[in-house]
Amino acid sequence: MNRFSPLVASVSSQVRAILLLGIGIIGLVGLDRSSGELIYQTDFDEFPVGNDNWHGTDGWVSNVPTGGVQAIDDDVITGGGLGNTASLGFNQPTNQFNTVFRSMNFDPDESDTPEVEIELLMGIQDSTNNIGDSFFVSIYNLEGDLLGALRFSNEDATYGIWRSDGQRETDTGIDYILGELHVIDISINFETNLWSASIDGLPMFTEATLSARNNRERTFGPLAIEWQLTERFVSQHGDNWMLLADLRVATVGDEPDPPTAVTPFAIKGISRNSEGEITLNWPGDLGYTYQIEYSDDLTLWLSDLPESRITQVSSSGTMTFTDQSASIARHYRVIRTLVISGDGAK
Repeated sequence: MNRFSPLVASVSSQVRAILLLGIGIIGLVGLDRSSGELIYQTDFDEFPVGNDNWHGTDGWVSNVPTGGVQAIDDDVITGGGLGNTASLGFNQPTNQFNTVFRSMNFDPDESDTPEVEIELLMGIQDSTNNIGDSFFVSIYNLEGDLLGALRFSNEDATYGIWRSDGQRETDTGIDYILGELHVIDISINFETNLWSASIDGLPMFTEATLSARNNRERTFGPLAIEWQLTERFVSQHGDNWMLLADLRVATVGDEPDPPTAVTPFAIKGISRNSEGEITLNWPGDLGYTYQIEYSDDLTLWLSDLPESRITQVSSSGTMTFTDQSASIARHYRVIRTLVISGDGAK
């Protein structure tokens, strides 16, 4: 049985539920900020859909190649426009620690720059069995040694985002939201052994030590998405899971190339005034058009609100739109299109 369900009021325990994003469904992250050399990029749209298909596709390898613990699915968010996404978790694994990884094969000594930027769009869905586990975005060197990691803890005692330097963990003091997509931006300088990370544009830490183990080679081998069970026995796994929608890894160039040098793209604020009007705001950039869409059921999306298509962006900065229809409950998304020529081609 497919691990994902369409959007329904109740979900069978046999089927993985979709991410429920509430009023502020975010658009896809603008994964084109670096003017350096592209190392790897995917939106998973070319991956075959199905359980166990993340492993063995485009260089990705997992220690759980079977059993439906890792998968590729399409349209996991009904009407969300994500296309194919990758996931890890939910089903009972055979290991307490489960990973899917791909080598980036980056040696800073053979590059014009030691700096690399990782951008990804991800989310974590909560467990329905009251057992929370941890998920990681981990950086390994070409020898397979762990350098650093971000841990997204779904455990009650440690919930939030933690930074690891391969020797100890530090609480960033920043939380993520279960059931929502987040833009994660990671910058690494392999020469200085420092890294920084943000979530939806909010800094989690800046120029922290990447690896506390100075004897480890500072190269970029596997980038890993990992799931660690809290309980000792795999039969007591949480049915929580992590989704990865977009990923881009590139070296950092000297100058960004507009219009692709964009702010991480997400709806940043939603407010309702005393008259019931909803105002959205998001970061806007030159070279893009924006279409605001809404839905009352997360299935049918409409774009007929007055002045909901914005085609003239005179400068980068915060953009706003107000829905004056005073709906009691409504979901929104902003579709951003890169204008290549004057005819508005995508």
